Amino acid sequence: MLGGGNPVSGSNPAGIGSTLNYIGKHAYGYSGEVTADTNATKLLEFDTGNTYLVAKFQPIYFTEGASTNAFWQILFDNQEIYQIEVTGATNGTPFQELEIIIPAFTKVKITCNASSSTLGLGAVLTGEVYA
Repeated sequence: MLGGGNPVSGSNPAGIGSTLNYIGKHAYGYSGEVTADTNATKLLEFDTGNTYLVAKFQPIYFTEGASTNAFWQILFDNQEIYQIEVTGATNGTPFQELEIIIPAFTKVKITCNASSSTLGLGAVLTGEVYA
């Protein structure tokens, strides 16, 4: 067998989904493209264990050429800690990453929505795990 196999197990070798994946001391969450409308749409949702993460958050705007604004929210334990708006005039990625520390035993939820119509949006979260 060639290659390193699937580090997160299951049938999705890229680890795309709404959970956080761990490889050694590293953690990542890739939402993939999600169709978002004017309602809050879940991109990532997970609970941290007894460790904390030093992470970078990257909003993803998949719909090129759209003129609709998009919003991303990060919530810790159902409390909003961050929100970003990206205007349709600046669509496309990458955008500047946000560095955050995610405490141990925290429920994390990242959502997005569009100001009108629908957009393909996503999120990437990468970080290092500390005891």
